[in-house]
Amino acid sequence: MVEIKEATLDDLKEILRLIELFHNEAIKEITFSRPYVLAYVVKLIQSPFAVIFLTKGGLIAGIIDASMFNGKLYACEKMWYVDKEHRGTTGIRLLKAFEKWAKKMKVVAIEMAALGMDIDKLYKRMGYKKLETHYLKEV
Repeated sequence: MVEIKEATLDDLKEILRLIELFHNEAIKEITFSRPYVLAYVVKLIQSPFAVIFLTKGGLIAGIIDASMFNGKLYACEKMWYVDKEHRGTTGIRLLKAFEKWAKKMKVVAIEMAALGMDIDKLYKRMGYKKLETHYLKEV
């Protein structure tokens, strides 16, 4: 079984490769800026309120944020991706690492995105409930 680790600045090349694959596969509608992504990833790695877990062919990234409704802390997934060669249990193992980190950070809940991909069954099986759907309109 391939190790899952918390990413460091030494992992930037692989993280950027995976983010670009994710972008090309899932959200081509949004402009991709490699310099911006690099700066954003560095901030995530350096923040005590963010994490990127990395394994061969996959990653999950998230932040801790407070709810605007009650101030309680949530772990918010920013990206979760496994390349086509490594799909199977890798994604679930990454999600479990993120959940473990979120509990350690003392959040009340975890927010995950779907980007139109059909993963409702997986989320429901893992105890998540559908909260809302997002739409995008460029202006």
